[in-house]
Amino acid sequence: MSKNVLVDIDDVLAPTQEKILAYINRRARKPLMLSDITGDFLNNKPHEYDLLRKEFFSTPKLVIDIPLYPHVKMSLQKLKRNGCDIHIASSRKEYLRPTIEKWLQKKSLLSLISKIHYRQKELRGDDFKANIARLCRMKAAFEDRADIVEAIASTKTRVYVIDKPWNRKISLNKHITRAADFTAAVDHFLTKRT
Repeated sequence: MSKNVLVDIDDVLAPTQEKILAYINRRARKPLMLSDITGDFLNNKPHEYDLLRKEFFSTPKLVIDIPLYPHVKMSLQKLKRNGCDIHIASSRKEYLRPTIEKWLQKKSLLSLISKIHYRQKELRGDDFKANIARLCRMKAAFEDRADIVEAIASTKTRVYVIDKPWNRKISLNKHITRAADFTAAVDHFLTKRT
């Protein structure tokens, strides 16, 4: 029997926030560091940050050029070899769908992915990913955003929260495990699952 796993792209497979910050810092009045991006910052982000973030995502070449974290491809292959069906759930805007698929193709990951789920406009990201976890009976999810981690965990799905400055205040419980990175999370999942 196959095990469905849900994987986020941004800041789980790739250093998206770092690349966005580099782009923003070349244009912004007040430079930011990755450690500045906390949950409080994301809830009250400056208008300039939002505009430049949208500008970044509106430039497909910038998005396609975001690299993978080290060992991500090997970890995805390990999941596949261990009988997992890998699902990607993207909360990105509809116009970025072709860019997501080009990015996965460029990184030679598309063949490892069983299904890509795209969010409908009317759903918030946390509701969207929790619904996918529930409907597809995910055995595990790999995510970095605290609100989404908590929403997926509410479905009783094991969630590996990838450690980032913006999710350090999240409360761990029997459904939420903190991991240093995606590779450590995959290794833990594969050794702990039954």
